[in-house]
Amino acid sequence: MAGRRSAPRSSGALGTSRLSAAQWVACVVTALAIIASLGSYGWYQGLIGNITTAQVDTDEWDRPTSVEGVMNILIIGSDVRSGENAEYGEVEGERPDTMLIASINVDNGAATLVNLPRDLMVDLPGCEAAEGYEGMQPQQGMINSAMTFGGVGCQWNAVEQVTGVHLDHFLMMDFVGFKDMVDAIGGVEMCIPEPIDDPKAHLVLDAGLQNLDGEDSLGFVRSRYSQG
Repeated sequence: MAGRRSAPRSSGALGTSRLSAAQWVACVVTALAIIASLGSYGWYQGLIGNITTAQVDTDEWDRPTSVEGVMNILIIGSDVRSGENAEYGEVEGERPDTMLIASINVDNGAATLVNLPRDLMVDLPGCEAAEGYEGMQPQQGMINSAMTFGGVGCQWNAVEQVTGVHLDHFLMMDFVGFKDMVDAIGGVEMCIPEPIDDPKAHLVLDAGLQNLDGEDSLGFVRSRYSQG
C-alpha cells in the first residue's frame, strides 16, 4: 500500500515541473544573466588586477598653467621587452612607441586626441638620475628618448615643456596590455588594402575587410618594413 501511495506524490511532483514556455524563457534568461554577471565580474577583476599605479612628482619642474574644465592625459604605448613582452624581441631600455595627448572636456565628455610623433626632434629638458635611470642633461633629441634616461616623470616633463600643455595624468600600456585590450572588446574591424607579409612583425594578413584579434592588431600597428 505504501508503494501505491507514492505514485500520486510522484505525479504531483511532475505536475509542478510543467512550466509554461514563458516561464522556461524567464528561467533561462535569469541563468544566463547570472553567468554573464559572474563572467563580467571576473573579467573586470582580471583587468583591474593588471593595472599598477605610479606617482609622478611634478613639483620638480616649472609647469604650464592648467585650463579649468579640461583634463589632459598623456597616453604612452611602451616598447618595453621585460616579462611577458620578451617574446617581441630584445631592446635595451624603454621608449614610447606611440604618444598621444587626450584632452577631455570634463563638462560634456568631448575628447580630442593629438598624436606626438616619437621621432620628433626637440629641445629636451634635463632630468635627475632616479632608480634604474641615469638621468640626462638638457639636450636636443627625439621626444621619446626622455623616458629612456629618466622614466615616466622625465617623459612627462619633456612633453609639457615641448607642447606647453599641462598634463594631469598618464596612462601607459605595453604590448601585452594592448593585445589584451583588443581581445577584451572582441577585436577590431579593419580593411586591409593589400596583403601583408611582415616577418619582423610576425604578421600575415589577406587583403579585405576582417576582424583582427589582439595578436594581429599588435602586429599590424608594429608593422612597417613591409608596408613602406
